[in-house]
Amino acid sequence: MRYNNILLINVPIRVNAQPNVVPTGVGILASLIEQAGCNCDVVDLNAIRPEVSITRTEEILQSFDIDYEMIGISGMITTLKWQKVIARMCRKIWPQSSIVSGGGLASDFGTTLFDWIPELDCVVQGEGERIISRIIKEEVDLRHLKRSLGPEIVENLDMVPTIHWKK
Repeated sequence: MRYNNILLINVPIRVNAQPNVVPTGVGILASLIEQAGCNCDVVDLNAIRPEVSITRTEEILQSFDIDYEMIGISGMITTLKWQKVIARMCRKIWPQSSIVSGGGLASDFGTTLFDWIPELDCVVQGEGERIISRIIKEEVDLRHLKRSLGPEIVENLDMVPTIHWKK
């Protein structure tokens, strides 16, 4: 499977608080994806809080007129409810996409997430830089994989690109 179009979604944390964290992990993954020759869009739902809502999230996701082959959802443990809702939305909007969970929630709970979020195809535990590069290079088909990849640690920080922020 060739991943021409990938969507990364940064899930909101503490919805009522003002945003104060730049999603560097998502930004680094987006840079690696684009360096591999794929299109990568990022939706930072955390940045639009406290105005973010389920309805607004669905409007944002439906506004993309792209058939994504892979969707990555990232968040901490406190984002489980959001990840459930977003994975369901993504499966409805892009039924053929591979949906992957990464970040703190996936790293801590691994394959248990398949019980909680059945729409997921794969979880990535640990750092995703080497894993995303391998998935793209080897064209790994994640759809219905139902397993965990990782954990992997990036030992050579020189391989981590700077973040290319889009407008």
